[in-house]
Amino acid sequence: MSNIKIRPHLLPLKEHRKAEEQQSTIAILKSAVAAQSKQIQSLNAAVQKLSNHMEGNEPGQ
Repeated sequence: MSNIKIRPHLLPLKEHRKAEEQQSTIAILKSAVAAQSKQIQSLNAAVQKLSNHMEGNEPGQ
């Protein structure tokens, strides 16, 4: 048998710490998704500009 003793009074603290860690991870992931979304929008704009240029449809021509 294991010598590990369960301390019920510490369980709420562990759960609280776990919830805080999860909230922190979620915030980091949301930030990463937002940054990637901006990068995708920028890349889409660049692809559209190149496509228009190659088709001769660039504005002002």
